[in-house]
Amino acid sequence: MIRSRISRLVGLMGAVLCVGASAARAGAQERFVVDGRVVSAATRVGVPGIDVVMVGHRLVITDAQGRFRISNVPPGSHTLIARGLGYATTEVPIYVTRDTTVLIQVGVAPIELDTLTVRAPKSRARIRGRVRDAKLDTWLMDADVRGTPDLEDDTDPLGRFDLGKVPTLKPLTVRVTSFGFLPVSVTFEPVRDTTLEFALRPDPIAQRMIDRQKERIDARLESRRYGPTPVLDRDELVSKYRNHGTILDVLKLRLGSRQFSRIACIIVDESRFNKWRLQALWMDQIERVEIFEMSTFAHPLAVRIYTRDFIKDMIRGQKKLVPRRYVIARSPFDKECR
Repeated sequence: MIRSRISRLVGLMGAVLCVGASAARAGAQERFVVDGRVVSAATRVGVPGIDVVMVGHRLVITDAQGRFRISNVPPGSHTLIARGLGYATTEVPIYVTRDTTVLIQVGVAPIELDTLTVRAPKSRARIRGRVRDAKLDTWLMDADVRGTPDLEDDTDPLGRFDLGKVPTLKPLTVRVTSFGFLPVSVTFEPVRDTTLEFALRPDPIAQRMIDRQKERIDARLESRRYGPTPVLDRDELVSKYRNHGTILDVLKLRLGSRQFSRIACIIVDESRFNKWRLQALWMDQIERVEIFEMSTFAHPLAVRIYTRDFIKDMIRGQKKLVPRRYVIARSPFDKECR
């Protein structure tokens, strides 16, 4: 009799604990997976290389079959935006209460024509366009744009290029390259003035090489004392300060006038640099910025800047870092600011 009552009591307690655990799990907000496929509205074939953005979440890129997958999605209303070169931007609203599969149909973007007139076709067409960083969704500066056979231009701070005029109805290949990114090319026969847009994606192999050079820089200066702001890398500089001007403008904004006036030494690519020459350096051209206090009297600030070109030359073995003893020397002043 006693054992029977004890067994019932234990069972009742276990049921209460299970109900409590279930309630705790229900109280926590679940996360779900949204996957799917982007297909051509005309052929229903999967479209690769399409950017799929979940507003307020993140960007993914469709694979060779047009599939995509976004994880860790909170429940509720969301909007998916699919966009890609040659296709019209498509928005799809979804409501997530569980793992969800979505089919997105994209149509070919029509080419806007000028008013049709009866006249002989142009013998030459102007080719221009823009290049953007697909990861940071910003315009990309200093990308190398080449067209066959001998056309060449570099993008400006707004990502623009102009290859000039080319013969119409002849195959033209335009190839875009930039250090740290995978190259992109397109071949077509221009029939009129044409504006192109390219989205470059980071090259994972190049990024690992860049990270290795940053590790060498860190190892050389491991005993330094950082100043009023941490190390700034390219992703932060471009994503946060792309529209604030040159690196000189960013230093003023980041440090404030009082701290900015403390800057006594600027080194760019291991060479002394005049402060006001920083007006010529844009965010896309810089890989890393370091600000730290010097060991001389009053602890003025030193700024070390490494450009993308310098890191590229380090990878190729064409540039070397200044020996550690000159960087962390206690005196004299000139050695500290080499």
